[in-house]
Amino acid sequence: MRTGLFIVVASLAVIVGCGNNNNNTGPKTQCNDGIDNDGDGQIDFPDDLGCISEDDDSEDSLPSPQCSDGRDNDGDGHVDYPNDPGCFAPQQDDETDDCPDGPSCPQCANGKDDDMNGQTDFPNDVGCASASDIDEYTENPTACGSNVHIMKLSHDGHVTGTLMPGNPSSLMSPQCGGGGPEDVYELRITSPKVVVATTDNAGTAADTVLYVRGTDCVNNTSEMGCNDDSMPAPMAEGASAIAVSIATPGTYYLGGAYDLTVKFLTGEGESCQGLGPDECGPGLICRVPLGMTTKSCQKHVCGDGVDDDGDGKNDFPQDPGCTSLDDDDESDNCFPTPGPGCPECADGIDNDGDTHADFPGDTTCTSASSASESCVSTDGVTQITQAVTMGDTTNAHGDVNPACGSSSGTANDLTYRIDVPALTSLTLTMTATWDTTRRAVAPRSRARTRRRRST
Repeated sequence: MRTGLFIVVASLAVIVGCGNNNNNTGPKTQCNDGIDNDGDGQIDFPDDLGCISEDDDSEDSLPSPQCSDGRDNDGDGHVDYPNDPGCFAPQQDDETDDCPDGPSCPQCANGKDDDMNGQTDFPNDVGCASASDIDEYTENPTACGSNVHIMKLSHDGHVTGTLMPGNPSSLMSPQCGGGGPEDVYELRITSPKVVVATTDNAGTAADTVLYVRGTDCVNNTSEMGCNDDSMPAPMAEGASAIAVSIATPGTYYLGGAYDLTVKFLTGEGESCQGLGPDECGPGLICRVPLGMTTKSCQKHVCGDGVDDDGDGKNDFPQDPGCTSLDDDDESDNCFPTPGPGCPECADGIDNDGDTHADFPGDTTCTSASSASESCVSTDGVTQITQAVTMGDTTNAHGDVNPACGSSSGTANDLTYRIDVPALTSLTLTMTATWDTTRRAVAPRSRARTRRRRST
């Protein structure tokens, strides 16, 4: 009996040794027996797609989703959720991804310490729930101090709240003050942005201070900008507004209270679509820069530091085609030789006979685009070449006090040049949102418009 039992055991050992091509030590099933049970030319797991696992006793089972089938379907060395960066859920049926260097590779699989906490990717970074997690960041509720309430910004950037009395914040801005109770909003920046925030809204009753700080929020040296009621009228009393350009992705904090609106506008050099004035940050427009073929957020043509029209002159006030830093056209008729329409302050002629010609040689010329060497105007002289000319004296200077002007002589004015042929009369009609005066100076008419201030 002992000999027979020994022979049977030995025989079983031989059978196990020949049939287990997967080194499986558990019970033998169709998916680990070394046999093509369904005759499809594929044997056992993982080669036979009808096998869910080595424990499956049928080679004809319905296939599992790729992200939970135990196979490295895309051959990237990672298997299933949560380890494969192409798997956002176990039920997903596609493991494809472009990691580690592709533009769509999630932060938790790109080989970088994106949140700069000394930990990189899943499973090593505690902020990564899976390799497909798009953000390594781990929330820090005390980043700005134990007395500060850190909250998430709403999807539309508009939030309201009430500052609760209690312990004052220790985050007083070194430039703008503060120090009272406050709420702080966490800003996650993943690409260059211009953050524009304001409390100039109907729901703001408190006297507010706004600031933006970096990851080391509790340290006031990380402050990137602040504002305390210093914006011009007609902002509401106590309201504040701030615009901060952020080029480095990361975590930032916005403090203050509190009918708050925040916009994340595209930063300089980032691609844009030209969808409207609020797409790019303040001072930027969506355009195709010189030498490029696609649109991106850029400074205005006359303030971008580039000789866009190739005349050897860059930007305002040097380029005759630029009337301001916000002008988006450098073109002019002054190069290579001055032609009709070239401004007096760039035509190479001493037009007013003072032995000085053009900008910057003639001190009356405030820019190369000024149309007169003789008229004193801090804002330059603009040539009128069409029947209707629009202007705004809100931010202009007050250079002239005409006899029929305001008694104070301090109203803002703009100067225009009109070259006319011989005629018996010239009619100038002013249509404005405020009271205006006009002054004409011969022989070439230079019409001034000014806003009359009440006295």
